[in-house]
Amino acid sequence: MSSIKAQQEILELKHEIAEIELDIKRKNDRAYKPNVESWLRDSIRKEVNALYNKQSKKEDKIREISEFGYSTREIGSLKRELAGFKSLSYHTSIGSRDIVKVGFSKALNNYVIVSYMKFTSFMRNVRGAGSLAGKSDINSIKIISQRQYEAILNQEHKSAKRPTGWERSRASVNTSGLQMFR
Repeated sequence: MSSIKAQQEILELKHEIAEIELDIKRKNDRAYKPNVESWLRDSIRKEVNALYNKQSKKEDKIREISEFGYSTREIGSLKRELAGFKSLSYHTSIGSRDIVKVGFSKALNNYVIVSYMKFTSFMRNVRGAGSLAGKSDINSIKIISQRQYEAILNQEHKSAKRPTGWERSRASVNTSGLQMFR
């Protein structure tokens, strides 16, 4: 159940991967000729390694597109739309926040429930993970009907905020005897 844009993008990526594989084969044939200098062979190997990295990134992109069924543009616009969605729940840790939101996506033209992880600005302090700060990573997308969307919004939501000490002590005080002073 992939969108048409996703299928087109997968085909384009497969063609690019085929071109990369041909380029790798040509460079390997050139590198392993018997009379090639060692410095030239080393530079060709570096180029081949860069091509392998490029190929694996494109394969990862194909895997992501086939997992969600939407193109990278549709997923990117959905990530931008998440700010206007209604939050259902979240779980916070030091470096990230797991969030579930519901709303109407103009990019997908459907009501959706999105579960995603948003990395906090704390990640800037973590060695090797600084580029993750402020980014979001979608875990799952579920399309729902308008009736389900309205039912979710009409449910009573309990506050995630814990009562402060003053609110707890105020609730525990018996004020029935103080009625005559009011």
